[in-house]
Amino acid sequence: MKATVVPSTLANGIAIATNNREPLAPAAMLKLPIGSIRPRGWLKHQLDLMVDGMTGRLTEISPFLAPDNGWFGGDKEGWEEQPYWLRGFHDLAILTGDPRLLACAFHAHGELLTRPLAFECARLWLNVRIARGGHVQLEVEDQWGRPVKDWHLDEIPPITGPVDDVDHPVTFGPGPKTVMKIPPIGPVRFRFKMRNAQLFGWSLT
Repeated sequence: MKATVVPSTLANGIAIATNNREPLAPAAMLKLPIGSIRPRGWLKHQLDLMVDGMTGRLTEISPFLAPDNGWFGGDKEGWEEQPYWLRGFHDLAILTGDPRLLACAFHAHGELLTRPLAFECARLWLNVRIARGGHVQLEVEDQWGRPVKDWHLDEIPPITGPVDDVDHPVTFGPGPKTVMKIPPIGPVRFRFKMRNAQLFGWSLT
């Protein structure tokens, strides 16, 4: 088998693989980011079988991946099949470059509901990537899941794509947009509804 040694950093100094930090000894071999290597031959064939097999088709046959499943916020029983499946499905999509899998892995829709949070008056910023035609909507709810007055889904304008920003403000109001300032109204939850979007994180300032 032919192996090629690659540098751990790019020409601009950006690290593509992270080594041990002191006082640990440097690792002899580093794990490259997913997608750095493209499979060929027998391995490519095995991954293609997975694309057309259970891993790549599980959404078509498993009730645990249906939109009404409890893990996704539906009223049906929830189970941990989704995160374990998605971890392999996501990597399979990147390794094979299959358009169907990539569309499902990166351009699906869903919701994220935070735990109850208490804070002083604050503005909300998102680390988000939204494809053209996609959006992220926000609703502020009390700790029991009831929408807070003036902070319903239909009262906060959605953030529409294309957006690729690590510090994108959540705005409101007709005309010129104003960065949304959330008053200290007690513990609240944030509900994010997304389509063709990836939410990597958020912060309050």
